[in-house]
Amino acid sequence: MTAAAEAASQAAIQPVKTYSLPFIWAWGAPVFNATAATLIAMQAGTGIPWFPFIVGCGFGVRLILAPMMIRQMTLINKMSHASPSVRLAAKLMKHSDLPLHKRAWYGIKSMLDFSRQTNTNLLAFYFYNIVQIPVFIIMVLSIRKISTEQADLAG
Repeated sequence: MTAAAEAASQAAIQPVKTYSLPFIWAWGAPVFNATAATLIAMQAGTGIPWFPFIVGCGFGVRLILAPMMIRQMTLINKMSHASPSVRLAAKLMKHSDLPLHKRAWYGIKSMLDFSRQTNTNLLAFYFYNIVQIPVFIIMVLSIRKISTEQADLAG
C-alpha cells in the first residue's frame, strides 16, 4: 500500500462522536433528545440550511416569549414607582439595630406592602426569567446534541 492510499484510508475512519451531558443536566436527556429530534425533523421538512434554521429558531423562541417579556416590563414600570420607598426602607433596615431575623422580617413585610400598593405580584415579576432560563438551556443543549449527530454541522 502506498503512503497516499494509507493516508486516505486513515482519513476515511473518523472517531465516533459521543454526546455527553454535564453531570447536572443528565436528568433532562429525554427533553433534550425530543427537542433535538423535533428540530431535526423541522429542518428536514423545510429544507432550510442549518445556520438560517437555527437563527430562525432563536427568533421564534424570542417571539413566543415576547408576551411574557412585555408583561415583565409593565411590572418593572409599576415597581419603579415604588422604588424610592423600597430604597428608603432598605437603608432604614441596613442602619437598624434590630437583629438580622427581625430586619429580614420587616424588610419582607415592607416589600409585600409595596407590592400591594403598586398592585403587582412579586412572583410574576420574576416569572419571565424563571421560564426563559430553562428554555435557553434546552435549546442550547439540543443544538449541541444536533451538532454532534449531524454530518452537515461537522465543520
